[in-house]
Amino acid sequence: MSLFPNDDLIAKEIESWRSFSDSLRAKDKKLFNEMIRQCYRHIKAINSNGEQRTTTSVMMSLILIQHQLIQFLLNKK
Repeated sequence: MSLFPNDDLIAKEIESWRSFSDSLRAKDKKLFNEMIRQCYRHIKAINSNGEQRTTTSVMMSLILIQHQLIQFLLNKK
């Protein structure tokens, strides 16, 4: 997380999803928060796409993370 959340698009996106997160069961809330924080791996790409497209960029980041995990698991066979 950034020391300056107003300049951090992911922190703003996380905040915009707070009511969704808060309405989840505790176990799901923990997983959701861990999942969305993984987007910091792609912060440069997310920030370069601009504030108007933050949600789309975060979703693409999550899809990429899931695809990487799937590929890792398929390659373990």
